[in-house]
Amino acid sequence: MLDKSEIYSRFKERNKEHFFRLLFPFSKEENAEIAKEVIRLCALLSDKYLDYFEEYDFLIEEAQKHQDVSSTDTMTILKKNH
Repeated sequence: MLDKSEIYSRFKERNKEHFFRLLFPFSKEENAEIAKEVIRLCALLSDKYLDYFEEYDFLIEEAQKHQDVSSTDTMTILKKNH
């Protein structure tokens, strides 16, 4: 039987997967545009708020999976700010 922390962890993973399926449900090109905007908006977050936004790394990681190769400008912004 699963303990409380294991249940919480599995629930959190399922919710994360569901959220990403909803966030990127379109064509490759449309998802690339959404990913570009997600990365741009995350880059605008002030460092003082990152401690309160634990989903930040997951969101960036998923957005990078959908990112178009030509959108390196957003990655430059992200790397420069963090």
